[in-house]
Amino acid sequence: MRPHTLLLLALAALTAMAAPSCGSRAVPEAPPSDRASTPTLTATRPRPTGSLAGPATDPPSACERVPVYVDGHETERVCVADAEARGLTVIDLSRDYAPHVFDEAPELGEAGIPPYRATYLALADEDFERLPEDVDPEQYLELFGISPTFRVLAARLGDEPRHACHAAIDDTALLEMTGTLRTWTTPVAEQRARLRRVAYYETYFERERVQLGLPDLASLEGHTAHAGSYRAFVHDRTVVHGVEALQAHLICDGLLDERRYVRGVFDTRTAMALAASQRMHVVVAAGTLDAASREALAEDSRESDFRAVLRTLRERVVDAAAVIEDGSARNAWGTVLGRSLDPAEMRTSVGHEPLPNGAPDWVSPATEQAARALGWTSPDAFLAFQEREQASPAGGQGASQGASQGASQGASQGASQAAGPTRVAVQLPPRPRYHSEHMELRVEIDRGDVWYDYPYTSEGRRRSQPVRARPTLTIFARDGAEEIALVRWPTTIGGWKPERSRAGALGLRYKESPAGPRVWRDVVAAPAWLPPPSTPDDELVRRGPRGRYVPNTALFGPGYRSAYGLAMVMNHRVIPAREEGEPPTFYDEGVRAHGSVSYGSILRGTSHGCHRLYNHLAVRMTGFLLAHRHHVRDGSMQVLYARHARSPSGPVNFRIRSRGYRYELTPPVEVSVLWGNVLGTLQAAPEGMRPLPRRAQADATASAAADENM
Repeated sequence: MRPHTLLLLALAALTAMAAPSCGSRAVPEAPPSDRASTPTLTATRPRPTGSLAGPATDPPSACERVPVYVDGHETERVCVADAEARGLTVIDLSRDYAPHVFDEAPELGEAGIPPYRATYLALADEDFERLPEDVDPEQYLELFGISPTFRVLAARLGDEPRHACHAAIDDTALLEMTGTLRTWTTPVAEQRARLRRVAYYETYFERERVQLGLPDLASLEGHTAHAGSYRAFVHDRTVVHGVEALQAHLICDGLLDERRYVRGVFDTRTAMALAASQRMHVVVAAGTLDAASREALAEDSRESDFRAVLRTLRERVVDAAAVIEDGSARNAWGTVLGRSLDPAEMRTSVGHEPLPNGAPDWVSPATEQAARALGWTSPDAFLAFQEREQASPAGGQGASQGASQGASQGASQGASQAAGPTRVAVQLPPRPRYHSEHMELRVEIDRGDVWYDYPYTSEGRRRSQPVRARPTLTIFARDGAEEIALVRWPTTIGGWKPERSRAGALGLRYKESPAGPRVWRDVVAAPAWLPPPSTPDDELVRRGPRGRYVPNTALFGPGYRSAYGLAMVMNHRVIPAREEGEPPTFYDEGVRAHGSVSYGSILRGTSHGCHRLYNHLAVRMTGFLLAHRHHVRDGSMQVLYARHARSPSGPVNFRIRSRGYRYELTPPVEVSVLWGNVLGTLQAAPEGMRPLPRRAQADATASAAADENM
């Protein structure tokens, strides 16, 4: 998405009379059940205890036999139940894998189907024919929580012409560049002028080099009579050649049309192609050419692709083993086969010291052990595994079924055999001793450094309000008489957000993240937001295929870019019963801990009150809760919502049939939202809207847009 488009979206959102208590973008207002101003009160009711969501055991009449892998070789085939009894972990390698939180429940009928599961599978496998019309056929969504399938990764890693294309590029200038290029700070006209200057001075200094008898242009340093012009020329030439190298890499990946770009100019088309490349390389940026992006582009493409293989394997391991301890509580993240798999932004302490009771990283060594068991120790070894399994008559989905299921069933699955084994059993490190079917867990959300003071002076100048300790979310588990901090992840709290008054004036209102005891009762996969009547039509539609306008599902979801991301849990305040024997009441303040693609806010900004997480961590966390807490599966929360919106291509009618896929934790998990370190004069969130000086309006709006942008 273009940066100036994000700014326009933020401006459009300010036309509303009220902003939501939280969400990944400013929206006019939230539905009643999501608004702090009209909280939902829901009394508890007796419910049967749900079974824990772990790997399914084999029914007596059938035995799914899975291959056991050791050191890259299949040693035997055993029933799933037998593998688990032997302490092996069964990992799903199939194309039809979705995280545990998206599991189906056929016994619930239509309500048992998670509303986003089919879309998730199609996006992960890049099977765009299976996508609904209103979902864009996007690639490279791993950064946003949708890991590619191994089939997609094998095709990418095995594309030798693509790797040869990347290897032929001279990245010297790209790596010599400094600073950050942004389309909105480097006008195209200015860049074209730079191209002309470089061409002129290259001819000029080449003539001087010949006159001086020097071997190359670099030798002019210290010898030219025009030292200032020479230094400016060298800088400009480095930028131009660096952008040319960037564009060459984008062409290799098929992200930039070589017939429709200006060589050496970092324009909007190049920036949008770079954003897709950054997603592929898991670089936390959005079309800005920074140091991390330059290093990722210059890296060997086969190595980059292989790290993606290991990251996808890691998510499958985490989901299968139901372990989330990643070293974050100790500020000590491990490596896999000597490789750091995540960008620095996902390995940050956000200003906090290691916790003395922090759990060590289990995820990294488990991923490495799985990779070694499968033999995936190098790019070539991974490709050899895929080719061997595709060629083997014993490979594929049908081969992993027991003979008792009949030859006809195996034959009907022959079309899937090219995918290799769907599930494999491997030996992983022992689970932490405190793990159990139902764990005593609690959550602590530290709000970090908090500023309630108005961020602008009466003259419209921004006040200095440094935040050294960012908000964090920590999950604790009871281990006998002690507590273990399983993970500590960066998150967000609310802050000052732009809003328009009824008279149309632009101001700021503080969006609070209330402190105090709370609980997590509701776990929701693929949550959706119901746009209220005040939402403008132009926000509800977008330009789709063939120029037709379609519903803007990226706004209301479900989807990875939607307000609540891929998964969320709801903060509830518990109000004790007035009379003995009555159940307590759960008070919904409209605050959630949820996935998001607003990574800029997670690292540096604020939200509208919610506690945002990287999408893949929200999926990990909710899967872990379901695996280690008794729960009831309610399934899809059906809703009848219809909207008629006007668009340039005609009316767009759409329906939202589900608000998400709900699980109820029984009992809920206790949550403590800490007061944090309140700085400045004000010690509590102020009420009402404050007027915004005209000279600060552009800055405040741009800041809000940056919070909603990755």
